[in-house]
Amino acid sequence: MALHNLSAARDALGLDLAALQSRTGFYRAYARNLEGGRSPAGADPIWERLANPADPWLGPAMIASSYRTAAQYAELFDTRLAVELMLHASRAYLDAGAAFGLFLAAGAMSDEALQQAGGPQELRKLSSGTSGPQVAPSNADSPVQQAYLLLAVAARPVLREQFRGDPQAMLRRLSAYGLEPVGAQGIALERYLDIAQLMLADRTTDRDPEARLPDELAGTMASHLAAIGRAHAAALHANRRNEHLWRSAAAPVNIVDLEQTALFGLVAGPESGRSRQVLGRVADLVADDEFAQVTSLAAEQTAEVMPSMTGRATEILRRLDRQRRPGSGDDQASGDYPDDSDDR
Repeated sequence: MALHNLSAARDALGLDLAALQSRTGFYRAYARNLEGGRSPAGADPIWERLANPADPWLGPAMIASSYRTAAQYAELFDTRLAVELMLHASRAYLDAGAAFGLFLAAGAMSDEALQQAGGPQELRKLSSGTSGPQVAPSNADSPVQQAYLLLAVAARPVLREQFRGDPQAMLRRLSAYGLEPVGAQGIALERYLDIAQLMLADRTTDRDPEARLPDELAGTMASHLAAIGRAHAAALHANRRNEHLWRSAAAPVNIVDLEQTALFGLVAGPESGRSRQVLGRVADLVADDEFAQVTSLAAEQTAEVMPSMTGRATEILRRLDRQRRPGSGDDQASGDYPDDSDDR
């Protein structure tokens, strides 16, 4: 049966709203506690243990992972909150020197929003290896991280214009690692590279963001996304067998996989015309499996709320939100969420 929003998906998944809110609140509070212990002098002993001198990127990576986990639970009851948490994760991944941070942000934002939020500047830092005060993780130049960078560049003209390298040369170099597993579902890297190639070949939306893609191109893109959605669904079906862990939202699986949501957002684009064209085809291809529809619904709802969140996204990615006084709205109490009356 075709689902029309994530509220319906939550019901189809059989997940408890209170459990999802509790999980979101826990991981959000944990990320903020880590941020609170982060000082220029590194005086906090907990922060010192996480971001030790040998691996200074570990602290930001832990913050990023906590925000990302909170966001994947929030997707099922409050899309705006999920986007905020995802952008906080993006900022922390960038602090750790990981291209995955730019990939996450580009998967949700339009070219205009990326420009305002400093996306091109972050791209230049990642490309030059000067992504901030933190020492980049040892896998910062891994084929998977480079693939995330390539996908962001291929999808967003504003990044492609600022990229100092040659995307096609990067694509050819990465093709040697085609069997490398990516993400929680272990999707072969070659599928991601095929998607990047399709986006690099498309120039119709560079001139007119609302232009329709050629039908064959849109169909091929949708086929790749549907296959990825089905791989995610298989993981969800397998984890649902443990009913106790599943209903308490404690199953060891990403109920909403933000990596895949960002990928769907990159391929479908933030503009409504292309988004409906691509995601509509994906929906047709996975209509027989409700679980396989979760990722495309998350990408669709993210695209719906982002136009009204450009200012907030800019605050987060430029760290302007850190200049706001406590109690100004950014410090909403953990677990104090609006009801889901505005779920789509």
